[in-house]
Amino acid sequence: MFRKSTFLKLSVVACTTVFSLISANAWAMEEQLKKIDAYAKGELSEWASHPLVIEAVRKQNEEHASLSFEHVVSLDNTWRDAKSEEENKALAARLHNKAAAFLKGLQVASHLGITEVFVVDNRGLNVAQSTPTSDFWQGDEDKWLYPYYHDAEVDKGTPYDISDIDYDSSTGAIQVQASLPIKDPDTGDTIGTITFGFNLGKLAS
Repeated sequence: MFRKSTFLKLSVVACTTVFSLISANAWAMEEQLKKIDAYAKGELSEWASHPLVIEAVRKQNEEHASLSFEHVVSLDNTWRDAKSEEENKALAARLHNKAAAFLKGLQVASHLGITEVFVVDNRGLNVAQSTPTSDFWQGDEDKWLYPYYHDAEVDKGTPYDISDIDYDSSTGAIQVQASLPIKDPDTGDTIGTITFGFNLGKLAS
């Protein structure tokens, strides 16, 4: 006969096991975030200053210099309304350029650790990307606002933004994004941003 005391003991063991697993997972996630923080200070900063990235951002900043806010919103709406990649000419142009090829190489070399990389100009519009994004304009989001407007002389903390941990149902991955400013090597001015998406379960140790 199954005794109540036995049930209680099993319940305690089960709860202890669950809490242990949660604690272990939380610790693992914390370690991964520390890894991404170190990654942002090293490799990601180097990639943000790659000549292909700088050239692409400078070129688009010149092209978009006279864009009004209304035009930016219109471009973003057109992007969002496209029913397929074939219909979205702006997306196609940003998936197939020299900078995009460089970004795709970074993603492939990460062995699934990096889920996406995209470069954004000084208006918050995508310049080049390794994979499609749902929107064209990132200018209203922290991943662009924080690194773009960060002032090292005034603001505390690092010049890059690391997002909250999120679950992506399309890939089944637990992800986090790291966004960094892109600096013009000639002037030191911030001219854009670059965002990396990471699969915490696949990020190399």
